[in-house]
Amino acid sequence: MEIREPGHLGIPKIKLTQSFEINPLSSAAWRIYHPYLSTADGRALLERLRGDERVAGLADAGISNGGGATRFDIDALALWWAWLANSSGIRRADECLEAWLDAEQVETIATLWVLGLDSNESFEITEGYWLTKLDDLPDSNDKATYWALQGNVPTTAPLPRCAITKRQKINKVWRLEPSGGGLAQDWSDLQRSLYDLAHVLNAVTGVLCVPYYQTSYNPPESPLGMFGGSGGGYPLYDVATHNVGKIGRGVCQTAAELFRAFKEKPENERGRLNLILGRLSQAKRRVHVEDALLDLGIALEMLLLDENKQAQQLALMFKLRGSWLLGTSASDRHQRWKLLSEIYDARSSVAHTGTLHDGKPQHLQRSRQRLPAYIGLAEEVVRKVILEGSPDWRSLVLGGEPDSDMLSPNAPIGNS
Repeated sequence: MEIREPGHLGIPKIKLTQSFEINPLSSAAWRIYHPYLSTADGRALLERLRGDERVAGLADAGISNGGGATRFDIDALALWWAWLANSSGIRRADECLEAWLDAEQVETIATLWVLGLDSNESFEITEGYWLTKLDDLPDSNDKATYWALQGNVPTTAPLPRCAITKRQKINKVWRLEPSGGGLAQDWSDLQRSLYDLAHVLNAVTGVLCVPYYQTSYNPPESPLGMFGGSGGGYPLYDVATHNVGKIGRGVCQTAAELFRAFKEKPENERGRLNLILGRLSQAKRRVHVEDALLDLGIALEMLLLDENKQAQQLALMFKLRGSWLLGTSASDRHQRWKLLSEIYDARSSVAHTGTLHDGKPQHLQRSRQRLPAYIGLAEEVVRKVILEGSPDWRSLVLGGEPDSDMLSPNAPIGNS
């Protein structure tokens, strides 16, 4: 971070930069702003706050951040006011303070930092869900750390460059909500939906999205900001990634359609699809082609062989169903069949023998070159199943629906 010229209150402003200094931003902010409370203006500010009944009513209360709370501290409120007044002016700070003290509900930014994605701009994906780039997130310890680590400190750990975010109204004062209802349930649902959208993005062509760290931040105009503490949680993944792909607004239409269809499915189907999308995502971040093909094969088997058929027919059904599901002509179905056959044979080889193509270098290289085509096919199958649901396989392969009398056990066979 960088200490810059003084602001409206004469306090040096803090500017986040890529630097070697890895210290919590909140600690620096406390260190820089706390002396203001000992000045005549600072003491007058504290006196004004202590004399406000709305402030007095917050004593010993927990200030909610959605998933948790921070114990109210009048010094932290005063420091937040000083920070905003210094950057945006006293009038603006007073307006925001008054609005916050009067409010029963306030806005927070639910945030899921993700790996695998980067963007030149922040944009709305769908229905208030945004892909927000690093420098557009509110200043926080997390943002400062990711900036600094990506800038100058060598690290083997992957780091996020953007997040999926959504603004949400929450109760200003933390209180336990009745089980199954209220804003607490809304917050839980929102957290889950951030993960769902992150998973669904993996079905978009060429997109890799891995949930990294879930938390929330106050908008700059809302206390207590970086003076109010923070918290969040990391999901556990066996396979990390250093792969990063640029995305833009071009993904929005497909992502919106997929996310809308995904949310409409029953809970058990969403759970199944999340497992499939997780395998697809994992295949995209694999280093070794053998592992990638194993993950792809499992994902496609879950999509195309979802009825636990007998093993001897699995290979045929895998290729036949996939070809008819995606193919638009005889020639297209033959091409799909070939790709599916290569994926199935590779998955079986790795699963049953522990090697791919007996380790032959030239064959392994060919599979590496073909991997984007395999992943593209898997993405296409996932998209189709999410948008249209699992098909009636018999009708798909045979064409059309059977006549009702053909379903009778006494129906005649052939032309007799």
